[in-house]
Amino acid sequence: MTNGQLLWVDDEVEQLKGHIIFLEKKGYDVTTVSNGTDAIDICKERSFDLVLLDEQMPGLSGLETLQRIKEI
Repeated sequence: MTNGQLLWVDDEVEQLKGHIIFLEKKGYDVTTVSNGTDAIDICKERSFDLVLLDEQMPGLSGLETLQRIKEI
């Protein structure tokens, strides 16, 4: 059993690997995507306890992505 399902959306997700490993060691299931469109698509398929969004990404910004996820 996990502590929670996390979605981390960041166009530079590889630079966050240390944080992701830390969260996984604490028992969280961390899913990563690199853009807002992929985040919206995965949120249509699964539910998450927490979504971490980069505010400035190419394409959809974090705030635009957040608004669309809320609509789901």
